[in-house]
Amino acid sequence: MKRNVIIAFILLFLLKLFLSILDYYGNSSPELHSEILKYFTLEDISNGEAYVRRGFGIAIARIIIFTVILMVMSFTSLSVKLEKFCDELTKQRFFLTTICFIAVLYSLAALISFPFNFYFSYILEHRFGFSNMTLGFWFWTWFKNFLLVVCSVSIIGALALAVIRKFRVYSAFIVPLGALIIALAMLIIYPTVILPIFYDIKPIENPLLEKRIVELGDKTGVSVDKIYVIKESEYSNHTNAFFVGFGDHKKIYLYDTLIKNNSEGELISILAHEIGHWAYNHNMKGVVTGFLMSLFGFWIIFYVVKKMQAESENTIGEMHSPSMIPLYLLLFIIITNITNPIEMAVSRKMEKQADYYALETTGDPDAFISSEIRIAKDNRSRLNRHPIPAFFRSSHPSAIERIKMGIEYKESVIHGR
Repeated sequence: MKRNVIIAFILLFLLKLFLSILDYYGNSSPELHSEILKYFTLEDISNGEAYVRRGFGIAIARIIIFTVILMVMSFTSLSVKLEKFCDELTKQRFFLTTICFIAVLYSLAALISFPFNFYFSYILEHRFGFSNMTLGFWFWTWFKNFLLVVCSVSIIGALALAVIRKFRVYSAFIVPLGALIIALAMLIIYPTVILPIFYDIKPIENPLLEKRIVELGDKTGVSVDKIYVIKESEYSNHTNAFFVGFGDHKKIYLYDTLIKNNSEGELISILAHEIGHWAYNHNMKGVVTGFLMSLFGFWIIFYVVKKMQAESENTIGEMHSPSMIPLYLLLFIIITNITNPIEMAVSRKMEKQADYYALETTGDPDAFISSEIRIAKDNRSRLNRHPIPAFFRSSHPSAIERIKMGIEYKESVIHGR
C-alpha cells in the first residue's frame, strides 16, 4: 500500500506539472482567438497571458520543494522525532503535544513558503499594477494571517486527533461532521470576526445604490439586512462581491474597487448573480457536498492507513499520533485531486445557473455582458485558457462562455423565444 501511495503522489505531481505547462501555453485555436477579438483587444489577451505566466519557473520550484518535503515527512522518521520533541516539551500531554506538533510543522512550512509568497503576492502584484500595499503593510498582513491560521489549524487539528483517539473507527464519521459544523459556523464567523481583522468595513454610503440593491433583493425574495463596503483598495485593485448570513439576516459585502470600476447597471447584474446563488441554495449545497466528500475521503484515508499499518507491523504510528499528520495531508491531497474535476464541474454548473438567474432577474443582458468584459480586463483574466487545465481547475466558466450566454439571452429576448 505504501508503494501505491508513493506512486499515486508522484503521478499527481506529474499531472500538476503537465497542467501547469498547458496553462502556460494556453489555447492557440484560431476560432477561439477570433471569438475573443470580438470583445477584447490583443493587449487584453497579452495581459492575461502575462499574468498567468508570471513566475512560472518559481511556481514549479515551489511545487517540487513541497512535494519532496511532504514525502520526506510522511515516509521517514522525521515526523516521529518531531512528535517526541513536542511530547517532551509538553510533558506528554497529548492535546498540547498535538498543538505543538501542528504549530511547529505549519511554522516551518510558512517559513519555507515565505519567499514564494512575497514574490507572488507583493513583487509580482506590484509589477502587474494590482497591489497597493506598502512593504510594511504587506509584512503586517502576512503576520496577522500567519497567527490566525497557525492558532486555528493547531487547535482544530488537535481536536480532530483527540476524536480519533477517543472514538477510533467512529471518528471516520465524527470528524467530517465536525468539519461540517465548523464550515457552517464560518459563514457567521468569517464576516463578523475575521474580515474586520484585515479590512476596513463600513456601511454603504451611496443611498441610491443601496435602494436599488434592496429593491433587487425584495424583487427576488432574498431580503437584505445590511450592505457593507470593504476597502479592498488598501490592498489591491482586484474586485469582488459576496453574500453571507442565514434567514432574514443576509448581508452583502462589496469591494470598493468593484463600485469604483463598474457602472450601477453592472453592479446590479453582479449582485443579481450572487443572489442567484442564494435562490438556488448553492452555498448550503456546497457545504453539504463538502461534508459528503470529506466523509468519503476520511474513510479512504482510514482504510489506507490501516493497510499500511498492517503491512509495516504498526511501525508507522497509531491513527491518533501527531506524526501521522503529514501522511494524512498527503493522502488528502491525492483524494481531493481525484475528486476535484467533479467538484469543479458542479461549481461551473452552479455559476451558469447564477448567471442565467441574473439575466432573467435584471432583464439587462447588456449590463451583464459589459460587466463580464470589465471584470476580465480588470483582473487580467486568461482569455485563451487551455481546456484541459480548465476542466481540472476552473470553478467558473470562462469569460467568453459567459459573454456568449449573455448574447444568446439577448437574442432570445429580441426574437421572443
